[in-house]
Amino acid sequence: MQNKTVFYPTLRLFIALVACLAAGSILGSLQAQAASFDRVEQFNSVYHVERTIPVGFTAIEEFACVILDTSWDKRRDLGGRWVKSRQRIGLGGTLLQSDDRHCALLFNDIIDLQFYRRPDIATFRGAYTEQRWGHRGEILAILMAQLGTADFRYEELVSVVAGRKARRRFGADSIFMFEMPIKPQELAGETYTRCGMLYLSRKDRAYLGFTFLFTDKGYERREEYLRALDGAVRYKRGRWKKPEWIRRQKEK
Repeated sequence: MQNKTVFYPTLRLFIALVACLAAGSILGSLQAQAASFDRVEQFNSVYHVERTIPVGFTAIEEFACVILDTSWDKRRDLGGRWVKSRQRIGLGGTLLQSDDRHCALLFNDIIDLQFYRRPDIATFRGAYTEQRWGHRGEILAILMAQLGTADFRYEELVSVVAGRKARRRFGADSIFMFEMPIKPQELAGETYTRCGMLYLSRKDRAYLGFTFLFTDKGYERREEYLRALDGAVRYKRGRWKKPEWIRRQKEK
């Protein structure tokens, strides 16, 4: 069976990636009032999930990226000590904005240290490959980058909701939420100064990540924006029929 990769080698994507690398912020080639949602729908189909546009939001960029700070590596040659690398972490996916413009929401498709230099990684195969980090590993990587240290307790920074409430809201086993410092991000005439992230996990399924950017005013209403995902995001019921290329990756 021939492998199929979902990938859009368009000039628009290329411009977005170059802009992110140059500016180190969320940028798009063009801001549109109603950007294509095809990328999200393709991802949903591959991973057996539902991610729709929340009430009060509009898709404004089919593929955008957030460049975070420098990542950290665990050096075995230094006794397992954490040291800063020369790479920066990047988040990529479809970008939405609240109708009042005080919140920008990124549906994270991929996280990679150099994806903005390698457009071939900006695919759903790349997304699954990065699942090797696990949601905890990804959260730790992001927090270390943004806090500038590996000296913190995960449990003190990340709030976890599990069991019946997580299942009722998203069909998930667990919900993970945390905030992190960011440099001000200019987007569509607004300055976003605060950032919160939400992750969903379910046994034997891909985890899902969402990045929320807030203006100072929007941060005061952050709970309202976070609740907008209720009813818009959910793991589908039934057994996930993994594509052949995913099954082969799991066997490696």
